[in-house]
Amino acid sequence: MDRYTRLTELGWNMDLLRRATVLVVGAGALGNEIIKNLALAGVGNVLVGDLAGIESHNLTRSVLFRASDVGRRKAEVAALAAASAVSSSRISPMRITSGSCRRKSRVRSAMDT
Repeated sequence: MDRYTRLTELGWNMDLLRRATVLVVGAGALGNEIIKNLALAGVGNVLVGDLAGIESHNLTRSVLFRASDVGRRKAEVAALAAASAVSSSRISPMRITSGSCRRKSRVRSAMDT
């Protein structure tokens, strides 16, 4: 059985999701959930942008971070963790610039400030 059978039964267009590119700006607690859910839903390309590093207080609410990740960049760790869990999606960190939002299917802000 295909992992996306239920979504197809609900009327989701899986071909459209597989071709989509979504930029998630912010990889903290909210961003972690968005990145995880986009990957599990079958979105083909997820780009993750966040300039901050992981701090120990992030560990209590971020499912993609581990204690060994403290000090590393949120975008890099979140992208690697989600990609290792869902190999059908391409999940990559990206550097945020003024042109980052061009040619993306969707842009989601997960910034808390």
